[in-house]
Amino acid sequence: MWKIANYTKVQTNARGDRYMSAKVLKAYNCREETNARITLIHYSESMGEGDVVWSDKRQESEWEWNPVAGTAMQTVWKIACGKK
Repeated sequence: MWKIANYTKVQTNARGDRYMSAKVLKAYNCREETNARITLIHYSESMGEGDVVWSDKRQESEWEWNPVAGTAMQTVWKIACGKK
């Protein structure tokens, strides 16, 4: 599931790239209540517009599965997995 984040102030990543929005693609394991980041893209403008200033796509063997229970991501996990 794709998620977009927009920022009111310019963000700077570890490489020094400046960006105003980020899109992230995550995989969800409904049985294990975990998620893993697949792709992260930083954009120069809001809403995923403008230039791509940085991106990272992980192969499935590189996915790091993280528990979602008790985190902000638990709500998104529930939506992705059709939980109420």
